[in-house]
Amino acid sequence: MTTTRKITFRDLYAEFRDQPTPAQSFIAEVAEITRRKINTVIAWTKGQQTPDRLAQEQIAARFGVDIETLCPNLTTEDDNEML
Repeated sequence: MTTTRKITFRDLYAEFRDQPTPAQSFIAEVAEITRRKINTVIAWTKGQQTPDRLAQEQIAARFGVDIETLCPNLTTEDDNEML
């Protein structure tokens, strides 16, 4: 016998409304694996900042993407300037 929940439509909506969106989950995960603040990751997504090489490596490894295409605006010369 299946038990049905007794919940109002408004409360049911509130359960879904309070869940993070896929984009919010992505940002939180990237912040966690790179050990950066959420605001920093948001700046990366907007192109206001670019993740450093270590963060790029962590992101590429986690999501299985090619690091060279992850942040195409960075060149080998940019990496050498940081040394």
